[in-house]
Amino acid sequence: MMVRAIAEVTDFPAAMKLIAEEKAKNPEFAAWVDARRLTSYRAEEMGHYAPGTLGAAIREFMAKGYEIEFMKKDEVPQNDFDYILKRRTALHDIEHMVTGYGPNSAGEMALSMANVTAMASYFSPDLAQFMNAHNVWVSSASYKRVSLHYPAALPVILEAMERGVALGRRLKKPLLMYDWEDYLDWQLDDIAADIGFERGPGDDWHWTIAACTG
Repeated sequence: MMVRAIAEVTDFPAAMKLIAEEKAKNPEFAAWVDARRLTSYRAEEMGHYAPGTLGAAIREFMAKGYEIEFMKKDEVPQNDFDYILKRRTALHDIEHMVTGYGPNSAGEMALSMANVTAMASYFSPDLAQFMNAHNVWVSSASYKRVSLHYPAALPVILEAMERGVALGRRLKKPLLMYDWEDYLDWQLDDIAADIGFERGPGDDWHWTIAACTG
């Protein structure tokens, strides 16, 4: 519902213009968009990845019945805007795996704040506003909901916000611009060290799901 609501009020031509302007002045961003990298994962093809690697984490994720698919064959992106939306959607679960935040209530907060911070630092203000619409809504609504209805969980949510901002400030570019395909055979801790951040608590925050619902 949130995604549909934001889409209904999004000025798509204006967003396309902002993306084009960013590409014109930011060669790194332009190269990433124009690469149109397509990735498809199949659990039966990922058995060779060692335990603790990103490839193994993806394999285990799919073994639980979840699907990580960059895009279906009939969903080739039609333009830069479409590509960015599809790419960031497909990478969300991988961002959880790499950062060690989530998927749980506190982890989602940390990851949202990391993305908001990184994009605000990397993109022009207007493009960052567009790129951050979903994460800003999720993080702000979650913070208000927990503070009003689940005060016992508020300390860890505040910690998650703080950790997320710190992570975002350490990133040289937004998480969605990292080519995780190149890290499939890396240990998760080594990926974090290579990029320059400390991974989150992983399952240690799983309790926040129940603490923030009901």
